Amino acid sequence: MNLGLHILHNPAGTYHFVGSVPIELSFYRKDGESLTPYDIEGIQQCGAGLFVKTIGRRTWKTQAEAKLAAESAGYKVAS
Repeated sequence: MNLGLHILHNPAGTYHFVGSVPIELSFYRKDGESLTPYDIEGIQQCGAGLFVKTIGRRTWKTQAEAKLAAESAGYKVAS
């Protein structure tokens, strides 16, 4: 089931994605590097909680920034 990619406004004032979210739009490495295949496999199998020291959840300051990040990665945001 594909729920589409949607942007949600957080109570803290930032934005994140919900629905069918690609992993690269959900998480980032805190050291500034790209997610590795090991990171992705671990998150998919065990959840991000085990990687709390190295992986963070992605948010954006504006809805426009979030949409641009998705489109730059080749994804379409549902309206």
